Amino acid sequence: GHDVVTALDQAGRLIDRPVVVVGHSAGGYLAMWAAARTSTPVAGVFALAPIADLDLAVSDGGELAPEAAALLEAGAPARPDPGRVPTLVLHGTSDTVVPPTHSERIEGREGVTVERVDAGHYALLDPTKAPWQKIVERVREAAIG
Repeated sequence: GHDVVTALDQAGRLIDRPVVVVGHSAGGYLAMWAAARTSTPVAGVFALAPIADLDLAVSDGGELAPEAAALLEAGAPARPDPGRVPTLVLHGTSDTVVPPTHSERIEGREGVTVERVDAGHYALLDPTKAPWQKIVERVREAAIG
């Protein structure tokens, strides 16, 4: 996680405007976590099918459990907090890798909007699938401000 914050801090030295942070799955967790910790102004976070609750990942006992347990033991927060950075969470209703209940655990947090899309876990990253165009448009909007 600290390497993500370091990369964002470096980006702030190269770019003279706020950045948009996008992450998928574990990267969604890292995007939310890092947004509140970087010295670079962040215009928004887009967390795509994020592992948003490490406790839930452990209790599910699935393939995510060992890594989630290791992160918790190392002191990672169970649920990442993007602070005051506007955050859009997109989660597929048919995601079986990271169930939508992860995003439901952070729904209602100030500044966090959760949207459900008819997609699986990896469809959010596929430029041939409908959710991808929605993501690109929303990222452009946030980046332009």
